[in-house]
Amino acid sequence: MKIRTELGILSKIFKKKTNSNELTSLDFTNSDSILKIVVELYNEIWTDSKKWKENHQKIERYLTELLSLNPNDTRALTNLGAILSDNGKHKNALTELLKAEKLESKDANLYRNIGIAKMNIESERQNAKEYFEIANKFKSDELTIEAYFDPHGH
Repeated sequence: MKIRTELGILSKIFKKKTNSNELTSLDFTNSDSILKIVVELYNEIWTDSKKWKENHQKIERYLTELLSLNPNDTRALTNLGAILSDNGKHKNALTELLKAEKLESKDANLYRNIGIAKMNIESERQNAKEYFEIANKFKSDELTIEAYFDPHGH
């Protein structure tokens, strides 16, 4: 039992160390390169569903780190909102997305993601349609992602 406990502790330490090494090996001062990685990881989820949890966790870590250096990066805020929404954290997603909206982002994915988050929050649902309409006026930035949305789910 003692050996198993020690192995469990070592495993957690190794995993934590690996995660921190991963973050230090990336250049978070170059937001475009980090956002490209984020988009690639997100796209990978849709080709290999086994990577859903792992990739979402990585993406959230990368975006959190990126935003710690540049809290006004609207693309990072848009992507973080999408990831939070994908994981059912719609209120948290909406908070991040509205920050990007206040910064006057002109990205269609931002407004779609706001609409998606609002559709999943009962008290906000009546305001979702206007955001989908706003999204239609803009183009999607290639370095942002659109949250998963099943319109038949509501």
